[in-house]
Amino acid sequence: MLHEGGENVRVGVDGFAANLLGKVDTVDVTGANRWVRQGQKIISLISDGHEFELVSPVEGVVTVVNRDVVQDPSLLTRDPYANGWIAIVKSPDLSLNKKNLVQGAMVAPWLQNCVTRLNSMVTQLAPTMAADGGVPLPGLLARVAPELREKLAKEFFLA
Repeated sequence: MLHEGGENVRVGVDGFAANLLGKVDTVDVTGANRWVRQGQKIISLISDGHEFELVSPVEGVVTVVNRDVVQDPSLLTRDPYANGWIAIVKSPDLSLNKKNLVQGAMVAPWLQNCVTRLNSMVTQLAPTMAADGGVPLPGLLARVAPELREKLAKEFFLA
């Protein structure tokens, strides 16, 4: 999520999620002028034949859908912090919503904890897929057994 000024935020995936997903084949976004609640599904992605649902970090109205990402889903993982954004949400209660999100100096430790949890889960359930302690292997979700894929998606995409 990136604050765009006023009540607007840009919603997308971060590098961690982009690595987990790898190649994305389809991006389906809740349509413009639709109200979404914080934690409600806003995006469905198809990656290697598997569907993943992502939730909105804020509550508000979807005002813009990035048509470039819908037409070229590779932007989502290739350029998540610039051209790979997914939607803009106008969030009248942004300050309240932000209280439910990891922010500022807490982001780096939170992300490191995610990497540690991911590596632990993968090492226990699919040892040959374990990473070296750094970022997830690109496309990791497509490389693991369906049961582990489902557990990882629930754990890291909160859906």
